[in-house]
Amino acid sequence: MREAHRAVSSIVRPEFSVQARAALIICTAMAMAIAFTAQAMAGSTIRTASDPTRLAQQTPPQRIAVIGDSLAQDLWNGLHKLYRGAENVEFIKFTKVSSGLVRDDVYNWNAKVKTFVAEHDFDTAIVLIGGNDRQVITAGGKRLERFGTAWTEEYGRRVDDFIATLKSKSSSVYWLGLPVVRSKRMARDYRKLNKVYKSQAEANSITYIDTWSLFETKDGEYTSFGLDLKGTKRRLRKDDGLHFTVAGKLVFAREIVRIMRKEVGAMQPALAVPAIMPGPGG
Repeated sequence: MREAHRAVSSIVRPEFSVQARAALIICTAMAMAIAFTAQAMAGSTIRTASDPTRLAQQTPPQRIAVIGDSLAQDLWNGLHKLYRGAENVEFIKFTKVSSGLVRDDVYNWNAKVKTFVAEHDFDTAIVLIGGNDRQVITAGGKRLERFGTAWTEEYGRRVDDFIATLKSKSSSVYWLGLPVVRSKRMARDYRKLNKVYKSQAEANSITYIDTWSLFETKDGEYTSFGLDLKGTKRRLRKDDGLHFTVAGKLVFAREIVRIMRKEVGAMQPALAVPAIMPGPGG
């Protein structure tokens, strides 16, 4: 009996071993097949990188720097919201409220913009500054009375330096004039500043954009109201008669983009903006 039992045992063990090996071989083959299929699928995914849609998504976005004081910040807010979700454009904000080119002892814009240019890459620069520059300039230990000959020359030199720094990074520079404001005295001074900006922009072969006419009535007067992006009459300027409301920021951004169409023609606003809309003044 013991011999018979041993014989049976010697037969059963090899039979079980063969089945186990067969199962192992089948599992291995299946695993290899799955791995090969996954690798093939991965290879096909990689190959689709040459697809135009994927290439378009990989194209670096156009980078536009918005530089200046609180009005520039209003503009950046409008542009950022108008193009929210757009993959082909990026707006870089470099703004400082309560600043300007006059009080370089408080905030030296010409020094700061040099650092900004050294540390950031951009394709286009938009400048809006000067709202706080209705002040005396101190230069070389002398006080230069605002809007006098010496003042205008020194201020123009500072604008020149600012432009030169930006042009060292990009030849596409836009200097925006100050917009119309409610205060008659401020409006008078802003017109004088805009003359300097326009003159220096032309002298340095950059584009000057007149924003004054964008937000005045047909009679050439200031108004806080205008048409929003949907054509509805809304308040576009804040109670201070200077800065923009949320609706005003969007309208401001749309109007500037319209003027810059050669530069940003490939961009499509994330918001549905009709091709033709009445101006802000109605």
